[in-house]
Formats: sequence, C-alpha cells, structure tokens
Amino acid sequence: MPVYEFTCQSCGEAFEALVWSHSEVKDVGCPHCGSQQIRRRISAFAAIGRGRSTAGGGEGACSTGGG
Repeated sequence: MPVYEFTCQSCGEAFEALVWSHSEVKDVGCPHCGSQQIRRRISAFAAIGRGRSTAGGGEGACSTGGG
C-alpha cells in the first residue's frame, strides 16, 4: 500500500495518507480541516538499511584501481 504525500489547498497542511489504489486518491481529505481540495506532492524515495551502500547495482559495479 503506497504512502502519498499531500498539501491541503485550503489550510496549507502537509500530510501523508496510505492509499490502497491510485483511484482512491480522490477520496482523501485533509485530516486538519476536512477539505477535499488537496494536491499530491512530489516525494523523494528514501530507504534506510544496514550495510554498505552500492551505487550502480551491486558489488564491483564501480570498481576503481588496478586489477
């Protein structure tokens, strides 16, 4: 279930909502004032994990040096 970020056009409140499907986004209302005048925000994906970060798709993908 994706989490969408919204901004209320009536009161300016920024909030997140869990939405089952893209078609249900129209049913989301502002939790602060109840308005249906909301706009979906562009959000950045973030992942938190343990271990080493690899850029480029895996171990050895960005190797530098002789070998």
